[in-house]
Amino acid sequence: MAGTHFHGGGACTALLASLSGRDVACKIGVPHEAPLDAVREIIEIGRSHKASAVVAVGGGAVIDAAKAAAAVIPNVGTIDEYFHGRRELACESLFFAAAPTTSGTGTE
Repeated sequence: MAGTHFHGGGACTALLASLSGRDVACKIGVPHEAPLDAVREIIEIGRSHKASAVVAVGGGAVIDAAKAAAAVIPNVGTIDEYFHGRRELACESLFFAAAPTTSGTGTE
């Protein structure tokens, strides 16, 4: 997961190059307030690639969406079921790491 600012600056390309030889799926950009559609897309990518970790580089929406996806990917069901309280997480989240690109009082 990467925010659009991180991706646009060329740092994302350098990061992906450093991970060559590994199975890496990349999702760029999440709308503000991380709608469930964005989280759903990340979960689909993670499940299709059999992800073992989720890494977020960006601001609050990117980190929030990635965090939710990391919790749901290894579990059964949809983000909607967890969000609306119809299902509880049955197993641990995937490894999650965040590199906030925001700065200032009250940010990540």
